[in-house]
Amino acid sequence: MGTTLTNAFLSMLGMTQASKFSCVMAMLDNADYIPEIMSRLIPNDNLVDDGIERESHITCLYGLHTNNPIDVIKYIMDIKPFEVTIGQISKFDSNPDFDVIKCDVEGPELYRINELLKTLPYTNSYNEYIPHMTLAYVKKGSCDHLLGNNMFSGHKFMINRLMFSDSESRKGFIQL
Repeated sequence: MGTTLTNAFLSMLGMTQASKFSCVMAMLDNADYIPEIMSRLIPNDNLVDDGIERESHITCLYGLHTNNPIDVIKYIMDIKPFEVTIGQISKFDSNPDFDVIKCDVEGPELYRINELLKTLPYTNSYNEYIPHMTLAYVKKGSCDHLLGNNMFSGHKFMINRLMFSDSESRKGFIQL
């Protein structure tokens, strides 16, 4: 992930590079086709940096203060593999510099994981958890033609593992 994109993502969360935190993500296996399709649909000049999200995932919680994956595992050790269903394409447009093109995601276990992780110290400027799969970071309004598109709607994925990414961008998998 390039510095511009990292700073843009952190800015979207109301943070700066100096206040980077840890994150837990539900990984979508066998979803390599999604970024490939998005890279064909979104012209490079619409992207913020290299804004296509290449690792298909659903953020469970960003802003964790711990860098120790054991802290996370203690709270989620009873989570079993579960299914999620992808919804239509939408966007987050709260950042004045770029839009986040995303797919809505349904999966009750995502809310459970989010609540379990919130028992750990964390910083997050959003009160409501909105499960989503980020597709791309784009220039404001440049991809509004994709909104409401159902090309991925109904696609189901088993979540068999989570990724813990610490504040130093070290990553590790947690098998469910």
